[in-house]
Amino acid sequence: DCSTSGHGEIVEELNKFFRSTYKNDYFTIREREVLEHLQLGRESSEIAQRMDISNHTVDTFRRRMLSKSGCKNTIELLNFSKRNGIL
Repeated sequence: DCSTSGHGEIVEELNKFFRSTYKNDYFTIREREVLEHLQLGRESSEIAQRMDISNHTVDTFRRRMLSKSGCKNTIELLNFSKRNGIL
């Protein structure tokens, strides 16, 4: 996840293994689609329009990805996704 909160090296190694093994399953297809738009610097309203979904749905996808990754904001989420080969 985004922070190492003192869980130890073994937990971090297991997290790295999980992320590398399941990087294509870490986020759903739609979450990854939102992530790709975020990487391009698009705002929620533009992403919603391009994906033909509501702003609320875009924000829900973003919140889920933040929760799954343990990141605090979109910048951390994008960095996390790059580091772990998701993007």
